[in-house]
Amino acid sequence: MRPLMFGGSADPSRWESERPGVERFAARRPPWGFGVDAAMLRGIPTLVVTGGWNAEYDAIAEVLERHGAHRRTLSGHGHRPQDHPDFAATVETFLADV
Repeated sequence: MRPLMFGGSADPSRWESERPGVERFAARRPPWGFGVDAAMLRGIPTLVVTGGWNAEYDAIAEVLERHGAHRRTLSGHGHRPQDHPDFAATVETFLADV
């Protein structure tokens, strides 16, 4: 949990002291829910850009695309597709078409 959510290296010797916080965190329901409400896209031009590195992000992008979003994958920059050299042109092309 530490490397993923809070930074720092994993430290098995701290697990027992950190366990209660991790359990509270894991039990929370995220405020954004678990599903994709297709109604949120109605009438709103939507561009979804992913980096092609995370199956979960790509699965969400796929659902949004099925509900009308325009989807683009810009690989090579991990979690930051906005750093891809084609990002600005991708957004400009999308905006010109809406």
